[in-house]
Amino acid sequence: MNSAEATILSASIGKVLVGACRADYLIDGVPNDEDAGPLQLEFADGSKTVLSLVPDGENVTAETTALQFSPETWFRIELSSEDSWAHLINQTVTGCDEWIWDREIRTGWRIWFDDQSLCYINAGDYAKIEINSQPRWPTSGCEWRVIEN
Repeated sequence: MNSAEATILSASIGKVLVGACRADYLIDGVPNDEDAGPLQLEFADGSKTVLSLVPDGENVTAETTALQFSPETWFRIELSSEDSWAHLINQTVTGCDEWIWDREIRTGWRIWFDDQSLCYINAGDYAKIEINSQPRWPTSGCEWRVIEN
């Protein structure tokens, strides 16, 4: 499956991850743990890749336009310093996969860093991020497809 989004993700192969954040609406000042929201990956060359859900409730997308943060819209939730993310920072992207459901619906991305991985998945109404583990949803009828660089 070759698409503009897959091309964006494949362009990250060989780049060094230097930061990561997500956008979230805060409810009473507390981040939403149920929905990861859009995920912004920041690379040493200054480029950014944003992973997010498509409003159709099934697909995910990737783009290079940086997230815009403001108190009226999205708050920036810094991930780079969290324990679960620290081992990914300063690692080089070595590959990318698409998580395909029902032979045609791209429901997630997996980004490889040497022996580590990061999955961004559409889990119905919510975005989920898995580090070094397989997606928990959906599983039936799904397959990984390698994105060629």
